[in-house]
Amino acid sequence: MAWEPSVLQSDRIQIVMEEVLREVKHLALGMRAVLEHLGLVVEPEPRLGCVLEKPAVKAEPPPSFAGKDDEFPQDQYEVIEEIAMQEQDTYEDQEPLEEQVIQDVQEIQELQDEHDALEILEVQGEQEIQETQEIQEIQEIQEIQEEQEEVEELEELEELEELEDQEEHGTLEIQETQMDEREYQTEKESFDAMELDQSILDCFRMKEESCDIDDRLMLAIAAKPVRPFALVKCLHDLVQLESKAANPAFITPVIEWIGHIEGGGRTVCLQIVDQFFDRAFLMNVSWTGSARSKAANQAKAEVTTAKKIALRNYINTIDLFYRTVLYSDPEFTFEQATSFLHNCLRNATQRREFLKLRKSVTKRRRHGITSSRGPHVRKAPRILPSKSTHEIDPSNSYTSEEDLSLCVEAARESHDDQQETNRTMVKDSTEHEMIEIYPMKMFTPIKCLAELNALEKQAADKSFIVSVLRSIGRVNGRGRAVALQIVDQFFDRDFLTQCSWAGISKEGEARIIPLSVFCHTINLFYRAVLYSDLEYGLVEAKQFLQWCLSNAKSRSKKQPLKLSRITIDRPPMPFSPVSSLSELDALETRASDQAFILCVIKAIGTVEGGARTACLQLVDRFFDRGFLMQASWTGTSRAKRGEPNSTPKAEKLGAKIALRNYPNTIKLFYHAVRQSDAHFGFDQAKLFLRTCMKNSKQRLECRRMRKPVAKRRSKNTGTSPGSANESAKAAAGDTDAEGELTELDQTLVDFVEPIDDRIIRVVEFNPVQPFDPVKCVDDLERLEAKATDQSFVVSVVKAIGCILGGGRAACLEIADRFFDRSFLMQCTWTRTARETDDLIPLATYENTINLFHSVVRYSDLAFPFDETKSFLQRCIKMAKQRGQIRGLKTGSKRKTQRLVTKQPYQTASGARNAMPFAPVTCLAELEELEKIASRRGVIISFINAVGPIRGGGRNACLQIIDRIFHRSFLLNCSWSGVSKGLKSGKIALQNYENTLQLFYRAVLYSDPAFGYEDFRQFMMLCTRNAKHRHAALLLRKSAAKRWVGRRNRWRNRYQTSVQASEHQEENYDTAAAGHGSAQFAEVDDETQPVVYEIVEVIE
Repeated sequence: MAWEPSVLQSDRIQIVMEEVLREVKHLALGMRAVLEHLGLVVEPEPRLGCVLEKPAVKAEPPPSFAGKDDEFPQDQYEVIEEIAMQEQDTYEDQEPLEEQVIQDVQEIQELQDEHDALEILEVQGEQEIQETQEIQEIQEIQEIQEEQEEVEELEELEELEELEDQEEHGTLEIQETQMDEREYQTEKESFDAMELDQSILDCFRMKEESCDIDDRLMLAIAAKPVRPFALVKCLHDLVQLESKAANPAFITPVIEWIGHIEGGGRTVCLQIVDQFFDRAFLMNVSWTGSARSKAANQAKAEVTTAKKIALRNYINTIDLFYRTVLYSDPEFTFEQATSFLHNCLRNATQRREFLKLRKSVTKRRRHGITSSRGPHVRKAPRILPSKSTHEIDPSNSYTSEEDLSLCVEAARESHDDQQETNRTMVKDSTEHEMIEIYPMKMFTPIKCLAELNALEKQAADKSFIVSVLRSIGRVNGRGRAVALQIVDQFFDRDFLTQCSWAGISKEGEARIIPLSVFCHTINLFYRAVLYSDLEYGLVEAKQFLQWCLSNAKSRSKKQPLKLSRITIDRPPMPFSPVSSLSELDALETRASDQAFILCVIKAIGTVEGGARTACLQLVDRFFDRGFLMQASWTGTSRAKRGEPNSTPKAEKLGAKIALRNYPNTIKLFYHAVRQSDAHFGFDQAKLFLRTCMKNSKQRLECRRMRKPVAKRRSKNTGTSPGSANESAKAAAGDTDAEGELTELDQTLVDFVEPIDDRIIRVVEFNPVQPFDPVKCVDDLERLEAKATDQSFVVSVVKAIGCILGGGRAACLEIADRFFDRSFLMQCTWTRTARETDDLIPLATYENTINLFHSVVRYSDLAFPFDETKSFLQRCIKMAKQRGQIRGLKTGSKRKTQRLVTKQPYQTASGARNAMPFAPVTCLAELEELEKIASRRGVIISFINAVGPIRGGGRNACLQIIDRIFHRSFLLNCSWSGVSKGLKSGKIALQNYENTLQLFYRAVLYSDPAFGYEDFRQFMMLCTRNAKHRHAALLLRKSAAKRWVGRRNRWRNRYQTSVQASEHQEENYDTAAAGHGSAQFAEVDDETQPVVYEIVEVIE
């Protein structure tokens, strides 16, 4: 019976083979024992274990056990038993079998040894490769470290060489002075030992201390700066100060430590010179190094000459002294500073005997002494040119050789007189590098090219623009009137005669300065005008400067105009002056809240006259004078135990309120003063309060402090044209309604007067679109990839800007700037639309469609995304017809064709959006309007529909009120609801706050300076004169409306030239929205302000 093979056949065969090998092993052991017993030579025992351990190498069974593939040897166990039984009898028959097994085992062992040897060689090779790689990496790292160490060593050597050069320079200057050689040697030996280490320490210390004071947070109070150098009392101190003053990093900490000092140049010098030199030391110093000592009985001819320290040889120290004075008085010259030092040295003996300074102007005023020159007005620090002209960056400034020659000639002519009078004191004034620009420092009118280049550098900084705007402030007038006043603050009239717009004079010479190259300066001038008139355009500013340059000679013969600033009505103080301890505790608690601090600072604003004048005015707004009699700085009174009138009871009652225990109140007072003077320190505020409490009795007797001149001048009987709430001013700067509402809804005010962000932003001149219209599939793929970048989206929106006429008009113009008309003929919206693969499916390029929608939303915030898609679909459908009409020809003034939808109400600004509601005719409609007037979407739609209106707030009110209320409806209304003739009364408009707020916001969009009180008076006047206004339905057209009428008549003359264009656009409008007809109107881009504000560019 044949055995059927199964899955386990191979396993069974393996088991049988293993058992056979075991039996063979036992047989081999028995044969080995027999041979040893007979005394024969026995070979080493073969390693059969390796055969059993490695099943991969299979031993072939003897031929007697081999069978067929499909049969199992049934007599296997019988054969094995026969071999075991006949082991002793058939020894000679089994000997050939043993030798065959031994040979097989030896062959297997040799194969295994060869395999192991190969594996060992491979492992050794891999280890050698890894070791070589590690060695190479270690060598590379060592080489890099050695290079870095060499670079560091070279830098250290260079620093040491620079320090040695400075040491040698100082040594040479000291040797040139006319002083005693023995005294100099003794001083130099002690100085040379410590100069290197001390200079290195000073460099590190100066880097740590050179931080900008004006960049502190509002509530952060920095510690008082440490004195950067010791008071000069000997020659060693002077030599050490001279070496430090040569380091530019040392100058800034010194200026910050001394700070801003009130008064003119000489008054400032008197206070600073005692911070530099000891008065006893100045008796051993002279300007030239020689001294004239006279005896009482000697004649003039018998004068003996002695040697002193020559101060004129210490140039760096003199320059450092001049820089500190220049920080407080920018009009102080270097010649005046050297003359002052010369006089100080000449009068050193008298100044040593009289240690006290003369009384300040404030103390003299208390005793009835007034200055003959009138009140002191703080001077605006000026921008000074740099040390050398070749340091100016040619990419940011205009520095041709011919223009520099003009600058040098003008500078020589202006300083000839001063150099002739004091030529012996100053070797060369150009050797001294001028002071750098510090925060809150402004400039005087530009008089040369070097000052113009310096201003061009600073005008690129946003913080500098903010400082200029706050310094100039808001100016009365609009547009050109404001520009005429501000241009004299920027440019000297004589300097403008050396300039032209393009750099070429009327005679064709190219030696005139091209003002158009200085883009940042022009932008700064435009921002200054825009701060006072938000409707002023950049193109108008350029045209105005061109007009000034063309009429520069005639304007130079007249005096410059003075600024007429707008005064601001501040909100009331949130607290009354403290008159008791409970009120002081309440103020201390509230002063820890930042919102309360901002409200107080907003109510106080800026006080003219400097820090001390501000302190004197604000201390009466914080504390009652009678209350300060009960307070002191430490809480102790002046009554002492040793005095005859002092008793234990009086001493107990003599305790006062310790003001130093109220830190929040002191900080609030400090921040309020700091709005008037940014250089005012916290220690100065504490010192002033201590002085006030020390003199509280005298101040109580003098109840009223006389007002300074600036305060009396600002007083006016009527409301100023700039009176308005400050939050509305901050909101009215944005050109879009959504940005305006974001600012109007803020609950907290800024701690300084808010400046519109679009005013301080540095804009581009004639921005270029970052991509060309798409003409092929490759261009579309590139645009799709770029459209994912946010910065690219912002640049596209800035380049295209805001387009008047609403979303549909913007779509028509933007479509031609995105896609070439011939390219749209090759596109379809989806592939399945026309069932062809030759056309491009535009719907699959989502990033490009989102970019298109973002640009459209910048012109119309309410334009939905679905309408953008439907517009592109219709453009693709009408691509063939639109490809045949290329549009109207533009004129010489770069006028743009824009689609303008006819509406019953038009404004001069060109806004053409539909009104979200009809004029109110009954009480039910007014109630409905009151419900929806608080919705954000209604407010934005209404403001976009009305748009900015020229002519001021009152003119805007007259035009907007007819769009909200029907004139017949106002006959039944009054402001308070009271009627003169009707007992039942009228509709009280003051109760409908949402409607009035909607009206007022629309007016603010046209005139940000229009106050709410003026708006309330206007509404009361309209309800009072409702009968007369109803009788006269047609008002006289304003200038803006007449201009629109003239434009409409001009448009009708060219009606025949645009019939085909109108036909196509009318069909498009009917299919899209079905309201109104459309036609092209030419809008002059040069009359619109070039302002870029990104509201939301991503859906």
